[in-house]
Amino acid sequence: PIRGIWLKRSTQLITSRGCPYKCIYCGSNLIFGRKVRRRSVDNVISEIQFLIKNYNIDGLWFVDDTFTLDKSWVLEFCRQLKQNNIILKWGCQTRVNVLSEELLLEMKKSGCVQLDIGVESGSEKILAVLQKGITPQQIESAFVLTKKVGLRTLASFMIGNPEEDMNDINKSLDLAKKIKANYTLFFFATPFP
Repeated sequence: PIRGIWLKRSTQLITSRGCPYKCIYCGSNLIFGRKVRRRSVDNVISEIQFLIKNYNIDGLWFVDDTFTLDKSWVLEFCRQLKQNNIILKWGCQTRVNVLSEELLLEMKKSGCVQLDIGVESGSEKILAVLQKGITPQQIESAFVLTKKVGLRTLASFMIGNPEEDMNDINKSLDLAKKIKANYTLFFFATPFP
């Protein structure tokens, strides 16, 4: 799942369940709820050590909805990876409004190589319709920050959102060109009953 990185053996791990955000297109809260429950850092480190010892993994992908939601947890996790001499390449999913330079630097030092970020739209109007809780300016700032720190990014966008017109789609295309993520994905919004 870490694009462009050759790994002999990798797996996925989840460290938390639940998401406090209210994006209208996401069903995560129907499965895990809005209250975030997170495993302890020690518990996650123990599982990683088990995976290295028994399966010789060299890569991890964290499938949490928003891995960086709790900054202090992530900083402690990164510190413990280093303290325990755990050398892995890893990546995660996150949001632009829960990133900082301090956090990204620590993540990189501990082996993080890629962040997948749900951008969804370059239109402020559509971001509001989606109840994403972010702005195009926050998106641009986050991608500038990840480049500064030296982390690769994947930006995902959606087309066909409620109330979206060609002007909004063009804003998404313009933003995709401006942020220059290492990987960019466009999905079609598909309504389900």
